[in-house]
Amino acid sequence: MLPRTVMEWTKQHDKALLGEMTISDLFQYKKGTPERGQLWDSIAGNLNAMDYPKFKVAKRSCRDRWTLLRTKYKRRMSEEIQATGIDAEVGELDEIIEDLIGKEDAAIDSDKEGKKKAEADKKAAEEIRIKAMERFGNTRKRGGEDGEEGAKNKKKEKWQ
Repeated sequence: MLPRTVMEWTKQHDKALLGEMTISDLFQYKKGTPERGQLWDSIAGNLNAMDYPKFKVAKRSCRDRWTLLRTKYKRRMSEEIQATGIDAEVGELDEIIEDLIGKEDAAIDSDKEGKKKAEADKKAAEEIRIKAMERFGNTRKRGGEDGEEGAKNKKKEKWQ
């Protein structure tokens, strides 16, 4: 088995990765979709094509690095806020990470809103279907109309 070459991530590498992620508008697609996978492929390809800093990455390593950067950033910010009670110093990379996290959260929120709307539409359609399948008499009963008594009176008048 051949030894795998492991790339060392530096700040320059991180900056290039975050720049490519910003340009590609990665979070417009839902996580796990083929379109998002294609964007990760294109990000990895663009990074590997760069002369400086030199990259040797796959889409998986780019995704893993983004997850690591996001996790470290969130942990560091929460620790600094708890320790000092004031906003922490934010560097250039931190600003880019914060912007990307905001885009990712906005995409997740809009997806949740879409699911809630779809669920509400499904419930409304189910109610309409149930109403359509009811008999006319049951519909009157549910509606609270006194149509039953009126129908009985008409039958009595008819026979008398």
